[in-house]
Amino acid sequence: MLNLINKLVKGALLTSVVGMANASIIYDGNVTPSVKSGSGNGNGYFVIDRENDIEVGLRAKIPYSGIYNSQGNGIYSMPTGSHPTWGPPGAAWNYEFSINVDLDGSGSGTFSDFNTLLSIDLDPGLGQSWLTFDPVTVFTDNYIGNDSLAQNSMNIGWIPGVAIDTNIAATYDFKLGVYDLSGSKLAETFMTVEVDGGAAAVPEPAPALVFGLGLMGLAGARVKRKKA
Repeated sequence: MLNLINKLVKGALLTSVVGMANASIIYDGNVTPSVKSGSGNGNGYFVIDRENDIEVGLRAKIPYSGIYNSQGNGIYSMPTGSHPTWGPPGAAWNYEFSINVDLDGSGSGTFSDFNTLLSIDLDPGLGQSWLTFDPVTVFTDNYIGNDSLAQNSMNIGWIPGVAIDTNIAATYDFKLGVYDLSGSKLAETFMTVEVDGGAAAVPEPAPALVFGLGLMGLAGARVKRKKA
């Protein structure tokens, strides 16, 4: 596999995946025409966007198991640790993508007509640290069909030069899109992988507790005034 770090697309780093509730998004769907990447990979459980005769799909899966743990809303629940087949640094789960730029099968679209970008938030916490690259050219072992269909099953722990702690609770966001050569969006899909329940948010003090602490502060001020 080519070094992803050297294949970063400059200026394409994302700042947010807000907008996941796109009206065109299909949850737990089947990609077209089917899943071709690897033997024994079944269809289904993809988060899919179909627009402009283009289809993009993302999903997470525990390899060799057929277990997707989809929550039905673009979020997948995955375990910590490494997969027993390959061990570290690979995680216990894979992310899988499908890109079809000739959805109607007419032969009107090929990858040379578009920009394809996959973005992965590598920050295991609730912050964001995006790696963005062209998965069609970076992954040399893609299934490629008629230069218009690309699919693969990859592991977040296999990114060269990036250390992933597979033993902690984490939240990883993914975005896959196809854009015209000027950069305008043609189709986009998103997913989130929550490992061991996802990264924990830092809780804010409850309003009642804050109010109570405020009263204690005022009471203390009154006592000091009386003593003075």
